[in-house]
Amino acid sequence: MDFTVTDLHKMEKNLRSSVDQILHATKAQSVEALNHSVLMKVNKDTLANFVENVSKLLIGNVDLCKSAAGTVDQLKSEQLASQNQLIDLQKEQLSSVQKTVQTEMQTWSDVVKKNCENKTPSLKKMKKVVESAVQDDERSRNFIIHGVPEKR
Repeated sequence: MDFTVTDLHKMEKNLRSSVDQILHATKAQSVEALNHSVLMKVNKDTLANFVENVSKLLIGNVDLCKSAAGTVDQLKSEQLASQNQLIDLQKEQLSSVQKTVQTEMQTWSDVVKKNCENKTPSLKKMKKVVESAVQDDERSRNFIIHGVPEKR
């Protein structure tokens, strides 16, 4: 028997119907009011039919519960498999990201190394920079008088 929610609802309906029939036949107000003396007032044939019907429903209910337990176990197994698959995919993605980061960081450091190799300033360049700085400094001390030629 495969478990379905529809079967569960049918079983519940059948059990409630049987209980209602028993309550109606015994004229009891609730299941709690059912006791030995109330049941002894019912015809033996009617009581036997109720016992037979309830017994069949109970056996069917046990089978339904076993089927439900099997379905729950199967769903748990499927969920665990899905979670393991998700974990594996996340590990794979993390590994890919780590590899990309390492590769890009190496590439960046290689670019910096290549751009900085053999870039030591020559004597000529240093002189040029110093002369330009000194000239700018000397010019900042000069003042301009219009109409007078500049002295060098």
